[in-house]
Amino acid sequence: VKIPATRNGFKAAGELKRSNISITLTACYTAHQTALAAAMNLEYVAPYYGRMLESGIDADSRLDAMLKVSEQNPQLRILVASIRNIAQMETLLANGLDTFTITPDLCALIGLDENSDKAAADFEEAARKSIKRQD
Repeated sequence: VKIPATRNGFKAAGELKRSNISITLTACYTAHQTALAAAMNLEYVAPYYGRMLESGIDADSRLDAMLKVSEQNPQLRILVASIRNIAQMETLLANGLDTFTITPDLCALIGLDENSDKAAADFEEAARKSIKRQD
């Protein structure tokens, strides 16, 4: 169940957790919210990376602090949301984050790189030339 990281959200999460319901705390923006989620044995916190950046928050520092909390609490994962582009995803991966929620458009770009396409085309061209020489 997705619940926002608000005063009422934390109360609702506590009640639902007592019924063994899995919780994702959304709109989580701070390490102290993450620490509270960990103390409550929640499964996920979902910070909004793109929104943080757009509002002038140092999102990478915030996520680094949240990641440190989650590393000390293995039941808690960081589910990064609001990722706008592949460059942001690469930054997050380099910083140790590996769980995301992304749009279908962004998903279609994962694994693609024009350098890979060029290398494959060059290989195919070299193979065609090699076959022609053998004839």
